[in-house]
Amino acid sequence: MNLLQMNQWIRRQARETSTVTITDAEIVLYLNEAYEDVAARTACIRRDIETVLGAGTEEIELPSYVTGVIRANIKNDNPLLSARVADLESILGVGWRTDSGTIQYLVSLGPTTFRVVPKPAGTTILEFFSAIIPSAAGGSNPVTHLAVNADEPKIPGAYHVALPYFAMREISTRDATNPEMQRRSAEYAGLYSASLEALKQSTATLEGGVITLPIMRPAAPTGGGG
Repeated sequence: MNLLQMNQWIRRQARETSTVTITDAEIVLYLNEAYEDVAARTACIRRDIETVLGAGTEEIELPSYVTGVIRANIKNDNPLLSARVADLESILGVGWRTDSGTIQYLVSLGPTTFRVVPKPAGTTILEFFSAIIPSAAGGSNPVTHLAVNADEPKIPGAYHVALPYFAMREISTRDATNPEMQRRSAEYAGLYSASLEALKQSTATLEGGVITLPIMRPAAPTGGGG
């Protein structure tokens, strides 16, 4: 479903029982709120996010639209491993805080902040294969809000209907004097929840499978340090 089709579907559903006036702008607002919610709850939108580090850079702050990291690697190179600060001396030796070279490890400092170890000796491009949420156009996010009639959400097609379910849930709650719309609000809430659960299960077929939000760490080393 594209934006126009979702708008038309919502208007057909609302016209059956509701007297609430709803504008196209309000519908688009609800649909984009749903788009963000679906992406945040299911991690079904995944893209490579590149970050360029200058020589000596120690910390990375990922963009706010990143909600989870499935893997990270130097561009066109092997994946990075995660480590705790407490383990780095035994892995890399006493000089790890000042050493520079080829990045091998990431240390999580917060939900979207990492420290790279060792510090890069030169300019380095890192790729974070990440779960993201859409946002308004104009920034670096590769997935933007629905804006024109032909726009389709970047989620599996079978689950596009989750967005108008969400919108109808919100629209129905506005018709407080209409018992039928209040009943339908609960019905749409159930349909939306069921769509989310089904979409979460479908993410098992994506690279990285089902991941836990808000953030995933790169895979930990499987062997001893060296």
